[in-house]
Amino acid sequence: MVISQVISLQKKFFKTQQTKNIEFRALQLEKLRDIIINNEELLFSAIHKDFGKSKFDTFTTEISFILNDIKYYLKNLKSLSKPKKVKTNFTNLFVTKYKSII
Repeated sequence: MVISQVISLQKKFFKTQQTKNIEFRALQLEKLRDIIINNEELLFSAIHKDFGKSKFDTFTTEISFILNDIKYYLKNLKSLSKPKKVKTNFTNLFVTKYKSII
């Protein structure tokens, strides 16, 4: 499958609205976490080859940040996913208010 086909399939899937489901999002984050953990050695090797970083430096400056972010989002996903009403900024005020005549 070529990249354009993958992108097309991903866009089609996104339009199904399934990605809005909190359980779906949590599962994707868990899968990402597991992939990172299960491939740490490959990541260490690739980053060492490209940048000369040691395992310690790679973990402390790259991998640990990602794993901590995933942990944060898994813990706070429900509250972060709640609808939130926000005001329109000045730049978009005209477009929002008068979009029916534009």
